[in-house]
Amino acid sequence: MEYKVLLLDSYDGFRLAAMRACKELKCDPTIIPAYDANPELVEKIKAFYQGDDYPDVIITRGAIATYLAPHFPNSVFSLASPDDIDFLYAIKKALAYGTRIGLIVRDEYEFEKKSDLYKKILCTAQITPYRYEKAEDVVSVLIAAKSDGMDVTVGGGTLAAKASARVGVPNIFVPTSDLSIKKALHNSLLYAQFKNEERRKNLYSSIATNHVQHGILMIEGTTIRFANTAMKEVLGVEPSSLINANFLDVLGKSGNELLDIHETQVFQIKARKFLVEREMNSPIDQIQTFTFQSLSTLQEKENAVRKSLRSTWKTRYRFEDIIADSGCMKHVIERAKLFAGSEATVLITGASGTGKEVLAQSIHHASKRASGPFVAVNCAAIPHELFESELFGYEEGSFTGARRGGKSGLFEVADSGTLFLDEINSLPVDLQGKLLRVIEEGEFRRVGSDKSIYMDIRLICASNEDIYRLVVEGRFRLDLFYRICTLRLDIPTLGERTEDILPLSRMLLQKYCEKYHRNMDGFFPDEEEVLLTHSYRGNVRELDNVLHRYVIESSYYPRAGLLKSCFDAPLTSRQANSTVGYITIKKGTLAAMERDIVEQYLRNTAESDHKIAEMLGISRSTLWRWKKDPSI
Repeated sequence: MEYKVLLLDSYDGFRLAAMRACKELKCDPTIIPAYDANPELVEKIKAFYQGDDYPDVIITRGAIATYLAPHFPNSVFSLASPDDIDFLYAIKKALAYGTRIGLIVRDEYEFEKKSDLYKKILCTAQITPYRYEKAEDVVSVLIAAKSDGMDVTVGGGTLAAKASARVGVPNIFVPTSDLSIKKALHNSLLYAQFKNEERRKNLYSSIATNHVQHGILMIEGTTIRFANTAMKEVLGVEPSSLINANFLDVLGKSGNELLDIHETQVFQIKARKFLVEREMNSPIDQIQTFTFQSLSTLQEKENAVRKSLRSTWKTRYRFEDIIADSGCMKHVIERAKLFAGSEATVLITGASGTGKEVLAQSIHHASKRASGPFVAVNCAAIPHELFESELFGYEEGSFTGARRGGKSGLFEVADSGTLFLDEINSLPVDLQGKLLRVIEEGEFRRVGSDKSIYMDIRLICASNEDIYRLVVEGRFRLDLFYRICTLRLDIPTLGERTEDILPLSRMLLQKYCEKYHRNMDGFFPDEEEVLLTHSYRGNVRELDNVLHRYVIESSYYPRAGLLKSCFDAPLTSRQANSTVGYITIKKGTLAAMERDIVEQYLRNTAESDHKIAEMLGISRSTLWRWKKDPSI
């Protein structure tokens, strides 16, 4: 059985020891740094799990566990704190400083029992216990030990270790041994298993209450463990006769098909059609629940499925996440906040990498549609022939390979929310006409359907080119331009908002340092100069890419000159293998030589896909299809 295990990393040795114990006990933990018990740590854990079930087991030391326990009452805490052997090793180490040893302890047992035990074992030591109740009391305890003439102190965790130099009394940190961590983790996993067994006992009765209106069949492996009364309408037999029967024997061929589904599907059982939904009842392994609903309620179920789909299209960015110290960017954000209060279509223009989708998500989050979905569509990535089916959906049997039951299009998924059409400038003219008709009429039809679906969406579009120039050149419809450009936002390049470069860089540095457990306190003056003088052809995306590489490589190389080399790295290999102005192709068929030309442009040209497509005289969608499948 697998459990969600969270490791709160308080020091390097603890993390490594805990990882060894987890490997031996065959569990794969999530690691979050935790150097102190505070509200920020609670929020960090909750944010990581994003409202899902919290971890089954949390590995940490005593003080942090005591603080976290009320916030995660359903989690089992693996109290991987030092045991007597760990303390004895630390006290032995402390004797190098002197025989007057202050023992920093917290709980009643340690305070009253441990000091006497250690005195008996280490007869040469004069051990004096100092008890603290709260983490903030550790410093005052150290001061008391120093005033009492203690040569050295032992214990008190990372707080005491950090404060000892400031107080002026040595402190021996007591690490948790591999054996202590392994014992604590083993016992915690056993207790978690016990809790899940209790959940298993309650699950069968609760499931019937929650789904009495539908047929419910619950299986363990292939053995039926539960069937509610409504299953009589589905299978025509008494539910009591199904208990402990083999699922495959009862349902025959349909049983094998049901075991393979991963979503709601329509199945025929004994000449009747049902909408069947399969669900894994986590965290209990091998327990599956099948819900059988008459096909007459299909429309109700579709609405429920659509609602659940919307919850997956959430925004990650808000206006407060955007760093804007420059005047030009502040102006853009002020206008965007104003636009968020309207329902009018917004066109966001800006070079690639400037953050158009970040701004679009922020507008959505600040609008009255914030509770609805935010659906982002990259128009350049949708092949011409799939445009209608992806955006508008299709009915079952409308074309070869169409999914059974049909498929909702992105316009349906975005209902009551915001649809973001990125790189709308890449749409071919014929597809622009189809999009214009849908926007004007406020309705659409699925492919293969004669039924109109009315849409309630807010439309935000983005372009990395000047669309009006495309209109003049005949590559973009003027009527569509006016439909999507009721309100307009122009995002400046990173080079035009130099005041934002250093704040952005510091934010990204912190982000990747936290991700890779690195400790880098800002940039050196020469590094700031590199950041401020770079041209940033890739804008914020380029800066993000470079600093991601910089943090990773700083683990292996000295920081001197490293940042500049990270800026130069993406271009070096291309430039080294290319001859300016010329390419060489092998003689062959026309198709083979064409593929060779495209491949060399992609390999040796540091331009955007749009620019490469323009140089080759092909559309971006054609270039995208070639990159996906070079054989075409």
